[in-house]
Amino acid sequence: MWYDSRGARTKLFSQMNTLGYTVLRIARSVGVNNRHMHLRAARRENILLTEAEDLLGQMAWPDVEEIEELAEEYWSLVELEGQKEKLYADIRALEDENQRLSEEHDLLEEDLDVQVEDLIDKKTEKMQKALREMHELETLRDKAEFTRKRFNGLKTKYKVLSDQGASADELNSVRADLEALKQRHTEESGLIEEKKRLIHGHEENALAVDDEIAKMREDAKGRISEMMSQVGKSSNLVAKHSAMIGSIDRQMKDLSLKVGQFLSEVSGDRRSSQDDDLRPVLMKHRQLLSKINALRKSVKYHRLLAGESADE
Repeated sequence: MWYDSRGARTKLFSQMNTLGYTVLRIARSVGVNNRHMHLRAARRENILLTEAEDLLGQMAWPDVEEIEELAEEYWSLVELEGQKEKLYADIRALEDENQRLSEEHDLLEEDLDVQVEDLIDKKTEKMQKALREMHELETLRDKAEFTRKRFNGLKTKYKVLSDQGASADELNSVRADLEALKQRHTEESGLIEEKKRLIHGHEENALAVDDEIAKMREDAKGRISEMMSQVGKSSNLVAKHSAMIGSIDRQMKDLSLKVGQFLSEVSGDRRSSQDDDLRPVLMKHRQLLSKINALRKSVKYHRLLAGESADE
């Protein structure tokens, strides 16, 4: 039934054991064989074998310090592992610094917004004072204009009365009113000038606030630019370190594969597997090694059934 059922045949080919090999070898001797199927199975399982040996090397290399044949690979892996850990530590430090700078950047912008808002409120207050002073200035100007007109009217009256020969008392009364109006106009003119100075001061203060806001923003812009430049440099370093870690991982993968291949090979050698340095490592990883040895044997059987050398 094994050669009539595709499912049964696939099951036999999924991982060849001694019994399966014996059965299929007998079938081959009577002309029943599928060479291409065995070649495909051998290639597929050889890939699985390499992957399994790679996994074995990754798991086992820290345990092979005492194995002389793997001394070069072990100490190279130790060195590369140390380099990788240092790069990871540097990356963590750079990322922490970037996080700190990012938080500082956010705080700086928040603080800038608060300070600018306070200054804008201060400017608004100054402008409101200037507007109130301007309204009062207009009122003073109206009063001063009214006083000027009254003074000019009385001055004309005094001239007319004087020309008409009015009495001294009447002329003195008009002259007194003229002096009073003149004094009032002088006072009102002084108040007008004072209001002008106050208004100018408020306007100057408002302009000073604008300058202060501009300077504050310029200073913040410089600090933010410096922080972002540092973040950019750190990010570039993180990228470079990550690339170096990738390169180290590839080197470690090549070395650990050699470790796995060595352990895989010696595990099938009874004499070598009894070595005092090897035995603890092989025992620790015996489950994976058992699967590897089964795969290697299956690849060998498939190649033999395909009519090829088992060592190809």
